[in-house]
Amino acid sequence: MKKILCFVLSLVLCLSLPVFAFADDTCDCGNAPVVLVHGFGSPMYTVNEDGSQGALISMTAEDVMALVPDIMSALGKLTFGDDVGFAKAVKEIVDVIAGNLYCNADGTSVADIGVGPNTPADPAIHLRAYNEKNPDAENFETFYTFHQDWRLDPLASAALLDAYIQEIKEATGHEKIVLMAHSQGNIIAVSYLSEFGTEDIEKVIFTSPAYQGLRLVGQLYTRDISIAGKAPALTAFLDTFMRLNADQQTLVNLIGVLDEAGVLDALVGAVDLFLDSTLDALYDYVLIDMFATMPGIWGFVPDEYYEEAKEVMLQKEEHKEIIPVIDAYHYGVQTQMPAILADLEAKNIPFYILAGYGIAPIPVYDDAVYQSDMLIDTDYMTLGATCAATGEKLSYEGETLPQYFSPDLMVDASTCLYPDRTWLMRYQGHLDMCNAYTDFVAWLLSEDTQLTVFDNEAYPQFMQCNAHDAFVPVTEPEVTDERSYFQRFIDSIIQFFKDAFAKLFGSVSITMPEC
Repeated sequence: MKKILCFVLSLVLCLSLPVFAFADDTCDCGNAPVVLVHGFGSPMYTVNEDGSQGALISMTAEDVMALVPDIMSALGKLTFGDDVGFAKAVKEIVDVIAGNLYCNADGTSVADIGVGPNTPADPAIHLRAYNEKNPDAENFETFYTFHQDWRLDPLASAALLDAYIQEIKEATGHEKIVLMAHSQGNIIAVSYLSEFGTEDIEKVIFTSPAYQGLRLVGQLYTRDISIAGKAPALTAFLDTFMRLNADQQTLVNLIGVLDEAGVLDALVGAVDLFLDSTLDALYDYVLIDMFATMPGIWGFVPDEYYEEAKEVMLQKEEHKEIIPVIDAYHYGVQTQMPAILADLEAKNIPFYILAGYGIAPIPVYDDAVYQSDMLIDTDYMTLGATCAATGEKLSYEGETLPQYFSPDLMVDASTCLYPDRTWLMRYQGHLDMCNAYTDFVAWLLSEDTQLTVFDNEAYPQFMQCNAHDAFVPVTEPEVTDERSYFQRFIDSIIQFFKDAFAKLFGSVSITMPEC
């Protein structure tokens, strides 16, 4: 009997050891590690034969000097109207400067390219999570940042992201992570959700998401690029893009003066004349060779442009290899966004969409009137918001502002796929984030349940950054400045000198002699 009891006791102890060991590795801090998927522009470098790092793009003084004859040759061919010769010369220059960026016909990299480094899997990082207990943390320094090669297949990058998430989980002792992404990083994030599911995910935050593409890239990939007659659109773009930066208003007003005087239109027309005569040659000899086999850039092509873009960009026999790669993301992920988000909702995994609006698009294509965050279209980011054309206002019936309708009459968010989880920040640039953005994200991270646009008066659905320091609610339509740009420019110059004199003499104290 004693032998049996000892055996049973030994068996229980042996079976308990893995449990105890696992318990020792878990973390009960309450701060799930946040994995931030970086967007376009992750640090990249070439890997030399000895394993050392080299420059991705070569632009040393020696390189520039060596290219002077090629540059002069290109300019000469351009001057004499030799469009094909000019394009071929540009191709040679691009090969020298950015030859490492080329991809093979199947979308893999020609050169050996390294990315990152990612944030080390240090368990101490997530313990400093930005919250009310640690108000001094800045710049998302407590997040684990995952970098990706923006040229490559999003599904391949998603597999690397999964490996990184497993590394973070093991290092921190957490069973789940918060998945957060910015810009192109959202393409990788939704690819991850599509391929690897939600088992390791506690919540998801999509910021300035590019998961439905950009009209800019769609137009570029269908050769629908033109800036003829776009002087007013250029002025509108700069005016809305720089709206929150008072220091840049003088420049905007000067551009507006040139627009009103007709000078800007003449300059834009000259550039468009150049594009009209050389763009086809540049596509054939430069742009297609560089970008047609980059699956990561194909991820930016919206569904409405996709099939036409393939007809335009993939005309060579070798391009057949890239089609299955880009189709896998486009039809397996981009067009499946409703199903991906519905899966999160069904599993009670909180998710949030943060987008900018109110900035006119870069005016290089026809009908450039869609609102954006300077780069990505607001309706794409929000999965369906109805936006007024730049310079116009939406209308509604009745005396009461409808739910999800912006008080400035610029956006109707009721048509979003998930309007109660979608926040819109007026004049929020794609990269120029408000200083209060980290506080906003910290609030989203602080609650385990699904938050909505109605849960915090400090963060309503429609906000604007005030003096770049704090978000304030959008409460009414903006007052239209009826002054001409010439008058604005003069007033800004006068104000500049007033401010300069105030700074110069404001601190000078003059003491009058007593009588």
